[in-house]
Amino acid sequence: MLTRPISKENSDEAVTLFDTALALDPHSADAAAWLAATLAFRVTDELSDFPDEDLHRAERLAAQALAEAPYNALVHYVKGQVLFAQSRCQDAIPNSNRRSNSTPAAHRLMRASAFASS
Repeated sequence: MLTRPISKENSDEAVTLFDTALALDPHSADAAAWLAATLAFRVTDELSDFPDEDLHRAERLAAQALAEAPYNALVHYVKGQVLFAQSRCQDAIPNSNRRSNSTPAAHRLMRASAFASS
């Protein structure tokens, strides 16, 4: 999903899919993190119809993911991306750089976000 071209339609579809995943497993840190990332990315990519609401929801989801998986590098990276989307760059740096328990999913997200911003 995140490898498709950046568009409002693809972003909306990703939100729907990650919402479904989170509904199936409300305690999934990965589902919450991917949904938070998608919401934050659609704000920074200027694809959101409701950027304030998306960022508020992304912040809650990132906090939920951190509570479920506090040592997961992907979750910390997503928290950093949410803070960046909120123009809180100084707060974002420690979260974005945390890679002590790096996972394959974190690497995919970092590559996807680097590709998206180029």
